Amino acid sequence: MSQERSGVVVVGGGHAAGQLVASLRQGGYTGSIKIVAGEDHIPYQRPPLSKQYLQDQCGLERVYLRQAKFYLEKNIECITGKFVAELDADSKVLVLEDGRRIGWETLVLATGSSNRKLSLADPNLRGTCSLRSISDCDEIKRQLRPGARVAIIGAGYIGLEVAASCRSLGHEVVVVELLDRVLARVVTPELSEYFQALHESQGVKILNDSIVKAIVRGASSEKFELRLSNGLTIPSEVVLIGIGIEPNIDLAQRAGISCNDGILVDEYCRTENEDIYAIGDCSNQRSELLGRSIRLECVPSAMEQARCAAASIAGNPTPNHSIPWFWSDQFAVKFQMAGFSTEADSSVKRESQENGSCMYFHFKNDVLFGASALNSPGEFLATRRLIGKRISPDVLADSTVDLRSLL
Repeated sequence: MSQERSGVVVVGGGHAAGQLVASLRQGGYTGSIKIVAGEDHIPYQRPPLSKQYLQDQCGLERVYLRQAKFYLEKNIECITGKFVAELDADSKVLVLEDGRRIGWETLVLATGSSNRKLSLADPNLRGTCSLRSISDCDEIKRQLRPGARVAIIGAGYIGLEVAASCRSLGHEVVVVELLDRVLARVVTPELSEYFQALHESQGVKILNDSIVKAIVRGASSEKFELRLSNGLTIPSEVVLIGIGIEPNIDLAQRAGISCNDGILVDEYCRTENEDIYAIGDCSNQRSELLGRSIRLECVPSAMEQARCAAASIAGNPTPNHSIPWFWSDQFAVKFQMAGFSTEADSSVKRESQENGSCMYFHFKNDVLFGASALNSPGEFLATRRLIGKRISPDVLADSTVDLRSLL
């Protein structure tokens, strides 16, 4: 089969891939660009899948990062529905699953992540759901018939966002969490308590310290029964497994590219091969604030890495030292977080002048290491620029102090 060539080839169809190609054109890159995505969609954003799209509050046009005409106008070829079978780093060639061969001058791996599998004695999980793609979400919506009871395994962001969406649609929801609190890996105990109380106030039942031992089909093929280690059983019509994600690094590993909980990259998002970059969930990059490498699972970080890689490819290298931040919408609460709150050794709370709004500031060795905001977007915007600085906790806790004055 004949071989094509392209200046830049991007493997992946998520937020990072979409931002990278847009940034390349914005940065003046005039070479040819190809996107190779395994799903049958142009690059799209995943956050709406657990919220607006799941609740039918928006269609695919709102999920796509940009409409199809953008790629046509910018001369960006989108190859969708094709997975990459082989990456030959020495020959600079990708081989797609259909045998198509594509050569490249610069390769960007934006392969994202996959849902972690639930380990059970009986691995037959036919009919259960996970949420990572548009097709995943479409299947959940198909199963959410009127009156369907929903059981969610995992109380991370995805689990709680889906719980909030399903409850808002009127479904009974039970969340089963292995650890002793919700969001245990990503927020402080005070915030775990807040979100548990929020969900319970809306009618969501949360079972912490609970282990799922088996998922059994009921008498009807559309019914399930979750059996827990403490003897409890949970009947449901919909089962969602949301116990975290793992980086898609198999392609890179088979090509001999160094990986360690993600594809290892430098401050410019380059791998050890100077013509191969990695961005988004699949990458592992050093954080100046932490002083070590870390793999981040959030849209803003993926976009910053995409802009960084695009600048380097276009000949304007700028290191990525951005502070990660994240958001989650659950019921009427907008939660925003910056930095690394779980690395902190102390926290202070700032009560807002507005009812129901507040912020938490998290410190490590007297350095502001992270911040968490509940319905306080204005203050959060100012706070993001304070992360990494030495600031008095008493000053930040004083709601009469304008945070912008500290910049």
